[in-house]
Amino acid sequence: MQRAASSPSRHLRGTATLVEAEGFIAATVRSLMMRLHTRRAPNVFRTVDEVATWAAALLQDPELTSAGLAEAIRVAREG
Repeated sequence: MQRAASSPSRHLRGTATLVEAEGFIAATVRSLMMRLHTRRAPNVFRTVDEVATWAAALLQDPELTSAGLAEAIRVAREG
């Protein structure tokens, strides 16, 4: 993550971290992940839907919906 964020390609629009968990420990992990991002604003999300909504807004492509991106993430994680 640090390498991608520190020397992004010209095609990179953003980076995000997904920590899918609930409770105090998960919140602590997300907080630590946010502190690791030193050069860019941290994008640490709690759910697939949250990260997909962020990515869809960032990409601004009418063919990419947050629902479609969330489904793509779920499929990629299964395979």
